[in-house]
Amino acid sequence: MMVALNEDGSAMRISRWEPISDEDYAVAEKARRIRDLRNATLLTPSPDPM
Repeated sequence: MMVALNEDGSAMRISRWEPISDEDYAVAEKARRIRDLRNATLLTPSPDPM
């Protein structure tokens, strides 16, 4: 997540990035896979240490 700041230092709304080229779509898909892997790891309970 990124935040753009205005002159006052407050967060401002920016337009969403939309993929256009084949390369853009490939980068977006890779980012989704990495996000999903990270989320799966975070949501998986740790093994019981005992």
